[in-house]
Amino acid sequence: MKISLCPGDIFLSRNPMRFGKTICFMERIWSKDNCAEYGHSGIVTSTRGRVLESSWKVQIGNLKHYEYKKVLIARYKFIKPDKFKFALETVARKHLGQWYPVHRLLLHALNIAQFVHWKKVTCAELTVQFLHLLCRDENLYEFEHWYGWTPDDLHDVFRRWTGFFDIIFEGEWNSSLLTF
Repeated sequence: MKISLCPGDIFLSRNPMRFGKTICFMERIWSKDNCAEYGHSGIVTSTRGRVLESSWKVQIGNLKHYEYKKVLIARYKFIKPDKFKFALETVARKHLGQWYPVHRLLLHALNIAQFVHWKKVTCAELTVQFLHLLCRDENLYEFEHWYGWTPDDLHDVFRRWTGFFDIIFEGEWNSSLLTF
């Protein structure tokens, strides 16, 4: 199976390490479905797998870093190149280079991250801020308040909102799956 990525795709990944398991445990505490499989998210910025993500700091990365890990890639059905460019430039200008706000994980564990926040964002909050800018013309106001979101919340949205998002891949990631 070959996959064509599009700028604006969203990825979720599972982290089998202790930190990733801790994040999923905290997500599961407040999850509506008592399940949290993914502990990281980011924005695909190119067809070759470049991504914008908050991983210790907001930076440009690559899906190659997720080789042999479980990954989900979702695509917003109504993406427009000019909206993608605007949304990406806005979140990158605002957050690129910021250190990951590890202290916010405690706020997520207490379920108050949506109320108590600073300008720094977690991986899911960065992704949801991007989606807010991308989708607001279609009256998708679910993403308007991006503080407090988790990768599990995004996973639930991608599963429920099939009229707006397609899941184009879910499984063990391997960069050889990419087609250009």
